[in-house]
Amino acid sequence: MFDKVVPLGTRLHYPITITMPKPINGDEAVVLLESTEVTPTYDDTDRNHHVNNLSYLNWALGALPSELRDQYNITTIDASYLKQTFLTDELSVQTWGATAEMMEEDEPSFFHRIVRKDGEAVWEAHSKWKKREEFRA
Repeated sequence: MFDKVVPLGTRLHYPITITMPKPINGDEAVVLLESTEVTPTYDDTDRNHHVNNLSYLNWALGALPSELRDQYNITTIDASYLKQTFLTDELSVQTWGATAEMMEEDEPSFFHRIVRKDGEAVWEAHSKWKKREEFRA
């Protein structure tokens, strides 16, 4: 699910590396866990009818089952805004995982994608989660 570590920061005195999520092209061994249809509302947009960046995240998290959100806290999310989305767009919010049981693991990890009706990806993100008890210790 991840590309190799990519070195960054060539002008710094020390190397910085990050792991970027690899886009889903249909040939990876991932499972579609959730899919929800979304139509932006007026409150999701700015004065030019472009969807606000926070709306993408809200849709992705809102597409997850409430049981998962009750039991886990998100620890990290890395999002990429790929295309502008407008008030009139019809969107599908998808959540992918390495296995069908991903939502029951101790530290689940998900790949989120929002696509237009024509199949064009407009937003992608990778999220990592931990059980809530671990935050209370």
